Amino acid sequence: MTVLKTLVTAIVMMVPLVGGAAVVERIGMAEMTQLARQVVQGTVMSRTGRYQETPGGRRIVTDVTIRVERVLRGGPDEPDSVVVTTLGGVVDGQGQLVPGAPRLAEGDDVVLFLVPSRPAPDESPRLAVIGLSQGAFHLSRDPVSGTVRATRRLHGLTFVGGDPEGVPSDQMVLDDLVRRIQTEKGAP
Repeated sequence: MTVLKTLVTAIVMMVPLVGGAAVVERIGMAEMTQLARQVVQGTVMSRTGRYQETPGGRRIVTDVTIRVERVLRGGPDEPDSVVVTTLGGVVDGQGQLVPGAPRLAEGDDVVLFLVPSRPAPDESPRLAVIGLSQGAFHLSRDPVSGTVRATRRLHGLTFVGGDPEGVPSDQMVLDDLVRRIQTEKGAP
């Protein structure tokens, strides 16, 4: 039941808002890794906003193309790229902001935990970042040490039950993140 509850939270399309924040269940590293169909490291190459028809009306989503540098979890084939759909964006000068949705800009280096999203009835299946921005780590290199850090930008998220102990920090060294993913998914 917990897996189903978390999966629904991870791919939620209609998010309740409290004071401009999305209210979600916090997903720990072990559960995120187990639920993810793919975990990829790559660079954002392009973003294309579009309208998506839903039973409740029309909304804006953004298709983000990621050039994959390495697959940390997923199928045996390493794709050259993946397209990830995020909530919100801009189409024809009209914008829609979804609190808690990952913000992926061209040129960003990222690690993404991906799950299948619920496509609109006339769309093919797509990928989404798990748990809104919980499954998106932005990478940056320390100019002095050269260490690459992975940081989650969780602005716009409010967690059910507060911030429980034992969850991964919102910033860690990339090598540590990769080790945790490898440990959680078992030996490669």
